Amino acid sequence: FAAAPAASAASFRGAFAGSPLGMALTTVQDGPDEKFLRVNPAFAAILGRRAEDLVGVAVADVTRAEDVALQPDLQDDAPARTLRKRFMRPSGRAVWVEVSYAVVRDADGVPSHVIKQIQDIHTIKESERALLDALEQQRAATARLRELDRIRTDLVGTLSHELRPPLTQ
Repeated sequence: FAAAPAASAASFRGAFAGSPLGMALTTVQDGPDEKFLRVNPAFAAILGRRAEDLVGVAVADVTRAEDVALQPDLQDDAPARTLRKRFMRPSGRAVWVEVSYAVVRDADGVPSHVIKQIQDIHTIKESERALLDALEQQRAATARLRELDRIRTDLVGTLSHELRPPLTQ
């Protein structure tokens, strides 16, 4: 049985490192105290960094300032959760991600770390923004067409009224 934990750990390390989704192990502390314990190459690529450069870094240090508060309490007994937030690349560019995470507990039920899967959804968020912008432009165009139709109706009504008396004489 002694080989089983070692095989399990090796299997996890292989899946973690080879996952096409970004993955990270973090400490359980919330906010500025939460730090990366390990990240895989896919997550490092999302952030435009090297995996080894992220180990020990506070999660808040690579999170867009407005999104730091989005992180929920990691120490409660809630099941796995998902949230959308922005991480910052070294260039200063924000990248939208969807983070699914779960608190991992030791044999005594005490939270030991958090495992996170991170998916780059920047293209999806850009598409959503473009669709919302297009919708707003469509609404503005519709409002302008309604206004032009009202002006046309008023003009036809006025012309009709002005032309009627001379024609009936």
